[in-house]
Amino acid sequence: MSNQFSQHLKQWYPRRDEQKWVLVTIYKIDGPSYRSVGAMMLFNDMGEQFGLLSGGCLEADIQIKASQVMVSQTSMTVCYDANDEDDMSFLLGIGCGGIIHLLLQPLGSHNNYLQLPAVLEALEKRQSFILLQKITRDGESSKATFLA
Repeated sequence: MSNQFSQHLKQWYPRRDEQKWVLVTIYKIDGPSYRSVGAMMLFNDMGEQFGLLSGGCLEADIQIKASQVMVSQTSMTVCYDANDEDDMSFLLGIGCGGIIHLLLQPLGSHNNYLQLPAVLEALEKRQSFILLQKITRDGESSKATFLA
């Protein structure tokens, strides 16, 4: 995770209970992509976005899907295929030519904020850590595990 995500977490943390939030993570890439596997972005119910997962062309569509996750409080996976002329990412002009798989997860006290407070603390202390996010076959995320 970059220092930039650390800054996004610092903006999120004091407001974590004031809005609904969704964490979006790239979990798989086939072909070229603007960001690597593990890149993360935060969305809230005020329409704010913290970070980028593409060159800026997918974020509006991801915001719509993040809003659905905020309402349902259920994780979902999304795939954008820039090779497929019928896929939304092709129509949006993603430009990278790859396939990007995203995991969208609601953030809240009910799921211990997916361990992001521990991630923020480790980043501030410049400690090594591993954040494991479980994705089931149906695309649901059941938990995140933090290993220091």
